[in-house]
Amino acid sequence: MSVWERLGASGSVWERLGKKALWVGLISFSFFLAPGELNSPADTALINDLLSNPLSPSCNHLWFMVWNFFAVAPLTLAALLLPGSRSSKLPAAPFVLGSAALGYFALGPYMITRNPSRGAVSKSELGFVTRNVFESKIFAALTTLLALSVPVTSGVIPDIVSGNGADLVSGFVDLLSFLLLHHHLPPLL
Repeated sequence: MSVWERLGASGSVWERLGKKALWVGLISFSFFLAPGELNSPADTALINDLLSNPLSPSCNHLWFMVWNFFAVAPLTLAALLLPGSRSSKLPAAPFVLGSAALGYFALGPYMITRNPSRGAVSKSELGFVTRNVFESKIFAALTTLLALSVPVTSGVIPDIVSGNGADLVSGFVDLLSFLLLHHHLPPLL
């Protein structure tokens, strides 16, 4: 019996291999092939700008929108993964929590080994927080509103409406060409 079978990895061999390849590929690209350098002055300046003025930084608004979507992603992942997590050998909560700071770097091992639930999960199978928070209509509505607000509050929609869409995309592409930050640190604001 392989390590993956003992951990309860589900799906076909090809499905598991695909998930492993995606995770290893992400790590390999991020650390060996991504443009930029670790702890570069540009990364530090961008982080300082976002932290010193989180509501209106001077950085590219499209970059700021992507940054802010990292607040929505772990909430959505929690609502999707926690309800069916009881059938998996590994607990989902630490991996989902880790994904808030580390993205798929933290979530990958759980996704590789998880057993997806087959069909509906009854309320009695849910933990207290999952049942009362992540499965509530209020949580779903607030998460949806948060996601819908990000393009507006980050300045992307106002930029597009004012005719600055081309400059917005051009500035974003310029940032991606020299920042290593976007490969290693999906932060939460």
